[in-house]
Amino acid sequence: MFLKKVFLLFLLLSLFLVGCGQKEQNNRKVISSSIENENVDASNVMSKTVEFDGSLYVDSGLVIKNPSKQEAEQYINNSEVSNPLYPLKVVEKTNDVLEETVLSNKTIQINYNGVISEITLSYYKKNGQQIFLTDNRSNYHLTKRNQNQYILEWAENLFNLDVSTWQVSQVLSDEVGVYKRLDLLKVKKEEQILQWGTIPCINQAGDIIAFNSNRGYFYSEDRNASGEIWVKNFNNSEEKLIDSSGLIMGWINDDLFLKSPDQVISVNIITGISHVVVPDLSPLESVVLVDDSLIKYDNNRIYLINPFDLSQKIIWSGNSGGNIANVIINSKKEIAVLFQQNRTESRNKLILVNSVTGEIKDTPVSDDGFIIYSVSWLDDGSLIAVTEDVLSQNPKSYWIET
Repeated sequence: MFLKKVFLLFLLLSLFLVGCGQKEQNNRKVISSSIENENVDASNVMSKTVEFDGSLYVDSGLVIKNPSKQEAEQYINNSEVSNPLYPLKVVEKTNDVLEETVLSNKTIQINYNGVISEITLSYYKKNGQQIFLTDNRSNYHLTKRNQNQYILEWAENLFNLDVSTWQVSQVLSDEVGVYKRLDLLKVKKEEQILQWGTIPCINQAGDIIAFNSNRGYFYSEDRNASGEIWVKNFNNSEEKLIDSSGLIMGWINDDLFLKSPDQVISVNIITGISHVVVPDLSPLESVVLVDDSLIKYDNNRIYLINPFDLSQKIIWSGNSGGNIANVIINSKKEIAVLFQQNRTESRNKLILVNSVTGEIKDTPVSDDGFIIYSVSWLDDGSLIAVTEDVLSQNPKSYWIET
């Protein structure tokens, strides 16, 4: 009974759950929903929203359903294995009817450090293609490189996974200059483990990968303990240190964008030339990179920045009655803005701003007693927002057509 409670707790806290060890299934289940704001005349409100109970999130262009507390409890109590995990389900919408489909699983083996380990991948077949989730309980992360190849982040290292052959190979060399992975594994650091390669970010061409590594700190204590930024070029197998600190934001062609607490810089991997793109960031400002644009925002303004000529324009300003908590953008430059209305009551609201036309639309997800804790673009025309009842903590999700 104690073990079951432990597994249940872990299951309910995780956003990325999979059906490990379960047989592949393809059963579908129609789930109920209620339609709100359909064919609304007001031009500043979303045209259609599907509302339903439960928690969803977006992964690899799929809408994934998290199990309810009751579903998780029932599954664990009825399971005959020692560590049961509720199988994840894909949710699809056709003519406002929602259907659930259990994800399929594939178990692969990795021979690493002389030990053979197994990882269970979750995927969904759509239009003849296998779409893999980026995360699950196997403690891995997948980043797509091309049609058949993924970068697999696992065990603090990076591997290449070819899903056409299920072959797995190590991406990073075990020895790079003075850094020798097997030697550094023997170095003991209090509350630190060797991260040979984590947080991968692949350029658009798929031939250069940026990653974080704390190998420098394990080699010399005067280096950054939280890790440094490295890149590997698949064309010539070269691996080199790029920056001693910062967070990887993403790529535009051969330019890698990095964020530190007070600025954003770009580094051209071919020439090695770096530029300050966004200087003098304050603690109240945040910056995100989407496609070929940077978005900077503070409590009551949103800027669109051209990262090459450094021009910027204000695309939204005003008093929303709260602070901007999160900003996400789609490829059509439509920006979903999440406002935290009241820090004491944790109330918030969600609006949509078109950065080209300046048009603003409200969303119907600001009910009293609910807080919005997750917002994701599913595609250029659909948003998934998840709210939670402040008192009962029961989730409610919205499928919003913008």
